[in-house]
Order: sequence, then structure tokens, then C-alpha cells
Amino acid sequence: GNDGFFIVHDVNPAWLRVSALLRGLGVDHLAPFIPGVKKHPKRADALVLGSDPSRILIGMLHLLGFRKRVEAERVLMIRRAEHEPHTPAEEASLPSRAGGD
Repeated sequence: GNDGFFIVHDVNPAWLRVSALLRGLGVDHLAPFIPGVKKHPKRADALVLGSDPSRILIGMLHLLGFRKRVEAERVLMIRRAEHEPHTPAEEASLPSRAGGD
């Protein structure tokens, strides 16, 4: 029913300080200039990544505050975790890869 669990692990406080510094400097607004990363066409809080992004890229975006992932048809959307919860409509809002990027 409503049972759930969380997988928790320690986070080095240094990484939290780095994340706060980068976000405080506004570096998160430069994310769409990273190769393979685009602004979501309809959501200001989300980015669209090309197929099969590297773990390093995902880690960098995580430091910049992007955490929630929605995958559909070889497209990955990553967005800020503090916004509204995931809905099925988000998957429908993902841009299609069929149109040729």
C-alpha cells in the first residue's frame, strides 16, 4: 500500500558547499551551453539531454541542482527537484528525437 523506503548515503559536506557556491554564482544558468544539453522547450526548470549522457555530465548537473529524471524514447529530461512532482504529462512534453536534432 503506502509503505516505502529510502536509500540514504552520506554526502561529503565539501560537495554541498561546492554545489551551493556554483548555484549562488548562477553557474546553473550556463548548463544549456554544455554540449549535449538543451533547454526544455516548455519548462523553465528542466533540461533535455541527448541520448546516453555520461555519468560525469549527470553528476555536474546534479551539483547545479538538477535531480529528477524522466526518460522517454531515448530522451532524458532532468529538472530541479524542488518543483512539483513528476506527472505523466511530463513524459508527453518531452521533445521527440524523431524530428532530427
